[in-house]
Amino acid sequence: MDFAVRRLYEGTGHVDYIKFSFPWSNLFSANVQLELDGLYVLLGPINDRPYEEKKDHDLENAIKQAKLRAFEQSTLQSVADQAAKNPGFFEKLGKYILNNIQITIRNVHIRYEDSITNGDYSFAVGAMLQSFTVHTTNDRWEESEADSSATILHKLGSLTDLSVYWNHYVQEADLVGKKKRLQSHVWKNLLKQSISTNRIREESFNHILRPVTVKAKVIMNNEDNFMMPRIYVEFSLPDIMCCFSRHQYLNLLKWIDASRRVQINRRYRKYHPNTPVRFNRKAWWHYAYTAIVEEVIRPHQWTRVIKHRKSVVRYGKMYKTHLEYPDNKTLQEDLKKLEADMDLCNIIAAREQAKLQFVAEAPERARKKIKERRELEKANQGWFSWILGGATVEPDVEIEVDTEEDWLHSLSEEERHELYRGVGYDENSQEDTMPKEYIAYKMQLRLKNVSLTLENYSKPILKMTLSDMLTSYENRPGGNGARVLSHTESFTIEGASVDYKLVSLLTSNSNIYSTDSQMFTLDYELRPLSIHADQSLKLNVRPVEIFYDQHAVSQILMFLQVPIDSPQVDINAIAREKLMDMVEYSRTTLLYAIEQQSTFHISVHMKSPYIVIPQKGTLHQGGNLLICDLGNFTVESDLLQKDNVPLHNATISELQAHLYDKFLFKISDVKVLLADSEEEWDMAQKNPNSEFHILPSTGLDIAFYKSVLNNNQQPQQKFDAMLQSLTLNVTDVQIVTLNNFIRNFPVPTTSTSTIDAMDVPPPQPDWRHIQMEMDTKQLKRMRRSILSRLTIDLAEPILEEPAVTNISHSTLDSAKPGNRRSIEADTDTYYSASDDSEDEMDKWSSYRKVKAVDDYITDNNRMQMFMRASIGEIVIQVSLEQNHQRREYLMFRLDGFTADMAYTVWIDRNKVIPCGIAFHARLRGIGMADKLHRGATGAYLDLLQTESENELISICYRQVKPECPDFGPVFKNIEHGATLTFNNLSIMFDQTGVCYLKKFLEDLRARMYPKKDTLDDNPFAGQSSMIDSSIVRLRSTRGSRGSRSSRTSRTSVTEKLKSIIQEGGPSSLIKIHVITCVHDISLHLRNVETKFSELHIKDLEGQFIARAKKMTFNCRLQKFFVKDLTPDTLYPNILEIGTDENPFFDLKVEQFKSDGMTRRLSRRSTEPLDYYARLHIGQLQVAFINKFFWEITRFFEPLKSPELSDVAYRTKESVSKQMMEITPATVRVALVVKAHIPTVVVPQHSQSRDLFFVKFGNLEVWNQFERKEVRDTGMSQEWNHFSAKLTSMQISKGKLLEDNATFVVLHHLVEPVNFTASFSLALAPFVADIVYDVSGELNLVKVNMLETDMKLVMDIMKQNFGEGAPSTKPDLAKPSSMKPTSTMDSSVTVIQHDLDTPTTPEVMPGTPYNAVVTLQGLVLCLYEETNGTTSSIEVAVSRFKGQGLLVKVKDFKRNIVLLEKKRS
Repeated sequence: MDFAVRRLYEGTGHVDYIKFSFPWSNLFSANVQLELDGLYVLLGPINDRPYEEKKDHDLENAIKQAKLRAFEQSTLQSVADQAAKNPGFFEKLGKYILNNIQITIRNVHIRYEDSITNGDYSFAVGAMLQSFTVHTTNDRWEESEADSSATILHKLGSLTDLSVYWNHYVQEADLVGKKKRLQSHVWKNLLKQSISTNRIREESFNHILRPVTVKAKVIMNNEDNFMMPRIYVEFSLPDIMCCFSRHQYLNLLKWIDASRRVQINRRYRKYHPNTPVRFNRKAWWHYAYTAIVEEVIRPHQWTRVIKHRKSVVRYGKMYKTHLEYPDNKTLQEDLKKLEADMDLCNIIAAREQAKLQFVAEAPERARKKIKERRELEKANQGWFSWILGGATVEPDVEIEVDTEEDWLHSLSEEERHELYRGVGYDENSQEDTMPKEYIAYKMQLRLKNVSLTLENYSKPILKMTLSDMLTSYENRPGGNGARVLSHTESFTIEGASVDYKLVSLLTSNSNIYSTDSQMFTLDYELRPLSIHADQSLKLNVRPVEIFYDQHAVSQILMFLQVPIDSPQVDINAIAREKLMDMVEYSRTTLLYAIEQQSTFHISVHMKSPYIVIPQKGTLHQGGNLLICDLGNFTVESDLLQKDNVPLHNATISELQAHLYDKFLFKISDVKVLLADSEEEWDMAQKNPNSEFHILPSTGLDIAFYKSVLNNNQQPQQKFDAMLQSLTLNVTDVQIVTLNNFIRNFPVPTTSTSTIDAMDVPPPQPDWRHIQMEMDTKQLKRMRRSILSRLTIDLAEPILEEPAVTNISHSTLDSAKPGNRRSIEADTDTYYSASDDSEDEMDKWSSYRKVKAVDDYITDNNRMQMFMRASIGEIVIQVSLEQNHQRREYLMFRLDGFTADMAYTVWIDRNKVIPCGIAFHARLRGIGMADKLHRGATGAYLDLLQTESENELISICYRQVKPECPDFGPVFKNIEHGATLTFNNLSIMFDQTGVCYLKKFLEDLRARMYPKKDTLDDNPFAGQSSMIDSSIVRLRSTRGSRGSRSSRTSRTSVTEKLKSIIQEGGPSSLIKIHVITCVHDISLHLRNVETKFSELHIKDLEGQFIARAKKMTFNCRLQKFFVKDLTPDTLYPNILEIGTDENPFFDLKVEQFKSDGMTRRLSRRSTEPLDYYARLHIGQLQVAFINKFFWEITRFFEPLKSPELSDVAYRTKESVSKQMMEITPATVRVALVVKAHIPTVVVPQHSQSRDLFFVKFGNLEVWNQFERKEVRDTGMSQEWNHFSAKLTSMQISKGKLLEDNATFVVLHHLVEPVNFTASFSLALAPFVADIVYDVSGELNLVKVNMLETDMKLVMDIMKQNFGEGAPSTKPDLAKPSSMKPTSTMDSSVTVIQHDLDTPTTPEVMPGTPYNAVVTLQGLVLCLYEETNGTTSSIEVAVSRFKGQGLLVKVKDFKRNIVLLEKKRS
């Protein structure tokens, strides 16, 4: 008997012999026999033949109808529904059919040949079966006749020599599907002979699945004594061997790519020219043109659109009529005719819309199928059955139609009773209730040995073996329960060594831990009997050993690597898609479990594997080993017993504990060892700590809480991870060994041989521009979207700008464009750079605190999920090793790290709106100690410590979505808010300890990177040359693509922040708000017990606000001081900045967006600003003690290194170069500065009480923009005017009193003097004759000097400036690098320069500028003292007075300097 096979692939088939024996005369006592001998099927791609309109049109309709049937209720589902209504009868019927049927099938061969995929050569895939039999046996499993009266029946099924082969290359002469052989029926004989010979002519089969035999034993129990299962099935598989070669793998990739192309080509086959391109190029161009016009352009013509819509509407009406009269055959034929010219998308859309219309017209005949299904699952089947039935429940509308009755009710009463009597069913008897513990159905699968081998050029490169596996399934209908039990004894993975011998990569035969007979045991139970839970899972895993072998891993990677000229089938994308399907399946399953409020008991005990990584790539070559022991993994559940929960006197914590089921995950005994392969590391691995342990035994505890209530009043899920302690013990020798281990680690190679490249693949299609028919998943999604309109509205209202309604009128008014201030110097009292009446939201007090994670904020704003991670301590200990003896050296300690994160939602009337996330991390303290050096008390030498009892570092972050109703009133319109708080930290800079640390690091670096490797591997050595070469490369590639990419990589974080800011929004929206606060950081300089100095930074605060229109940065420093701790010093306060009342440093900078939005404007300019800056500098006092500075220099002298100096110099040069490239003429910056210039105390020497006060006064700087008309041009020039005013500069003589805390001013050497200056800068485009205009005026300078003052000046220069300085004298013979300056006449001096002569670096040659400086005069008076003790001034010795010095500098075509002295 011949038959044809047509769908995506086309083929032919043949059956030698078939017999079906059905004893109608003795229906209930004789056997039903099915015999089939010689089934041969030959398949091939449909593109193998030319297009035939009738045949291909029928094929398309067959595919379309098959997909449509997938949406209807399947026959299996119909039988299952009927069986659920009458389970007793169908159970009896099933047993009768299984007992009486006899099946014998022999000689089956199905083969697929493809000559299209690979182009130049063919491949073949086939499956063969020698025999399949099902017979009735006795209790000794010997074949016998069926006994209908027996209570226990035996059935034996046997599957003999089932195999699958894949021949990646088949010669033309060995093809079975050649046209001549198909016509002469030779192909049938070839397929038949190959079953026994495993070859076709010269082609030997390359088996993927080698011949395997499977036996199934079935025992059926007809007694109702509940002593043994009603049906018991046991499958036995002795050996299963699978082998897959690289050529087969590449062939599979090409076939997958070809299958996708077949799917694409299906709709264009009717236009195919059926001739090669090289023979008729014109026909192929016509083919491309016709395909695009007919499939892309013409379907959108109006006439076709109207025709299409009429056809869809007509189909919808006819289908609605079909729902009312489903047995109308004529109507069914008319529907199929219309479906032949419609695509699946329109057919399904029309059907579902017709169903909705039918439901609206006849609601009494429609019901929600999904509701009944869920109720049935919840009552009877449970979660496990739901998993078997599918991951998602598709919404559907089930229509009750008047159709013919099923086959059982169509029988007459007499026929139905005869059927009941034949199968042994009594319809009047009541079904016995089964006990809950009774196992009615049991199935077992025994696998003796299963192996999978990967081969490359007939050499095995990977072999996986699973031995002695037993899996069983048990069903308890009485308790609606089920159980799955599986265990195996061993599992191994072997890889190919260098000589292609198999070596162990993974083995379960471990003898380190206690032995266990089973390597893996899984026990899952639905509705368990011994545990009060809906589900139970128990898992035990024995540890395995994993060994790294470079050659074996390289061979595996080379096997999976795809050649460049092979079809680009993205295996990763396919695996990622399957993984996402699994994730979606798991997520839906979890949501279903949460919705059904099911409880899950878990008990998992896994002794995780340990990994051995050899330094030389294999264990056989020796060297060092890195052993990573992943420890033990256990999971235990603590389920809440809902029936016995006394809550009448419970506390709040007890109430919260009774709201959650608890699951405990514990990871223990995690260890990392570093040892030589010759050492006894395997014995040391058993211990928690040893000399080989880098990471001693540690563990991690994770608790997961699941709420038993669904009222949204507490987090539905909570995670709590706790790491008690993490300790790292390393020596200097181990650090060097680890460095060499990493540097010389044998990385697997992935180069592939060119032999794999067999041909040039066709160009890859662009899937974005290919019209593909919807698959089943997409069609179901479309149907779901149509049906969801009737039942549920998933769309949530989106607020356009919810925050605007929650802002006060003052804030909105201040944001209007009309309320703008001019930028100029303030004449009123100045308080802070952060004060600004325009933006009251920028005040520091408004954002001092970000809402904590555990804060519920409001009654409606709740946490949906809460997570916490805690680390008790992290300790890193470094020891020195010499002659196998260890000495403890450094210990770094981190204490009390905790991080919380929560996902928040807004809830109102069962309406849930996502609000955002909250994060809070904190660190209690850090410390570092030098255990090698000790102080006078014998304690360790502390290098770093935390002095505060509070948290050292605290970080809070909260992201709130603008759609949240609490966005405005509670969160102040802040979308991303963060605070960083840094408390007290002390850094002990001990000279002895730091110098020893420097020597230790230099020695360690020299051992890690020897001199011979300096230029190759050492990143520290040769740093200067590398920096020079990098600068040369930067200069040579400026503006190139490489430099642009490097800048892009450096500014990726900045670009990400800019993208957040540039998203836009209302003016009241704050995109980012960050606050930082550093309370106290101190640096102590000492040498063991001798203290030199200390430095303190107190209350350093910063604030960053990013709005849609501007960014604001605030920074201020409250206090900063440097103290001299040398004994008996008279001046301990070397540097003292700020006071407790007023901050020293207060800065505010605003950057405005350049897209034309609202920005601050100056008074006389219409151009917007780019930046606005205000700076306030407070009190500052400096004691100039040269001895102190020299002592600090000598303190740091041992730490100097050429590398650090070179890096610092290069960094300074780079910064200077970038600053020189800034063009201020293109940036508009508004600047306001108010500063107290430092007061300097200069004593005679460090132990003298005589001193000078140098007070530089107060400085004010501001600027404004102005546009002026240029004379005789009719054009205007915009100027940026800078103004500066320095007041109250003076020098006084003073004295330090005996209390060492009070200074007394005796008299003023230089009386207060003022200086004013202005600087104007022309902005582009330049119209004026000059670019820079500078003017300044210094008021009259009065100097009063005594004889003692002159002496004190000379003593300061000799004693203070020379105190503590090194004894070396300068080399007087060395010429000075200073160039002599030009002398000036007392009257007028004119100095003319050529145009090529370089001028000052601030003004470029040829730049027009103008400068005028006026000195009002100088008065110098010399006095002699009448009483040295009081320093009173009585007699003037000499007086000098000079007035009217004017300095002018102009440059138009040449540089001119003009000095003019009026009188003196």
